[in-house]
Amino acid sequence: MKQLRNLSVVTIIVLLLTAYFYFQSVAATGCTGLVSWKNGKTPDAQGKIHVTVNYSAGPTAPNAGVLSLMRGAVEEWNFYSCTTGVVFTETTGTGDLEFFYTTDENDTGGCAAYRPASVRIFHGPAFQSRVDQMTICKLELYLSMNSDTSLG
Repeated sequence: MKQLRNLSVVTIIVLLLTAYFYFQSVAATGCTGLVSWKNGKTPDAQGKIHVTVNYSAGPTAPNAGVLSLMRGAVEEWNFYSCTTGVVFTETTGTGDLEFFYTTDENDTGGCAAYRPASVRIFHGPAFQSRVDQMTICKLELYLSMNSDTSLG
């Protein structure tokens, strides 16, 4: 059950990135103007477009658990850059894509949500709580696997 929770949170972020990429690809074909980041971007020698990501947009920076999870999900996504044609790179300035912390559940959808109009992935207290629980579960699993439970 604990591993299922870990998978669920990572899956949410990967799905958000998938939605982001889908809107990028639709915009690249001229079907919609939902994605503004592509304007002025030139593919590199390998044909990849580089998209900057700011993990700490918004009034509150993510805690270490959320930050680690976001970076991990983007790293996983970058493994497929040869297929997607998109490479995400971290920036501390304004990013083409931003993870934005907010307490407005209309933006987060009660967890985390990508909003194409703002090119942001909104996350808030509900998402934070899920990640905190995941971190606690990972620690409990680690401790149970590494404790000496023999009685003699």
